[in-house]
Amino acid sequence: MKKLLIVLAVYLLVGALGFSLADPVDLVLNTTILGTSVLTVNGVSGPNSSSQLEINTLGTPVTVSYSYVGNQPVKLKVTSLNASTYSTGFRLIVSGTPSEFIPYALAIDYDGLGTYTATASGTAVNLPTSTGIYNLNSTMQITLQDGVYGAGTYTDTLTFEIEAQ
Repeated sequence: MKKLLIVLAVYLLVGALGFSLADPVDLVLNTTILGTSVLTVNGVSGPNSSSQLEINTLGTPVTVSYSYVGNQPVKLKVTSLNASTYSTGFRLIVSGTPSEFIPYALAIDYDGLGTYTATASGTAVNLPTSTGIYNLNSTMQITLQDGVYGAGTYTDTLTFEIEAQ
């Protein structure tokens, strides 16, 4: 009987070694979420897109809608073509005649909560976020300085850019 138990123990030991469980296998899960960034101003978005806004009031803010959807912290930069070309602030200018201009102010509600912040041309401002994920619907205000101006068509082009923080 003792021999039988020893033989059984040996078989169990050999069997356990011969039929041991497989080594553990790891499965590493990962995914890549591509960055997304869509800015819409006055109903228009996309590369090389533009929108026109005619302002017929002086001294009264004109509200323009904008939205931003994205998934990484960003800055919003607005650049005036006239301010860049003539080293000035925001101005509507009669084409080719920088001495004929209407100054204007641009104020942006960066978080959609109704508080407008004056903006300087070419200055990037962080869009507020605690998570880096945006689904922002907001507005900006453009106010032409009140005054008397010569007859003509006054224009400026604003370029809106999203930059990484």
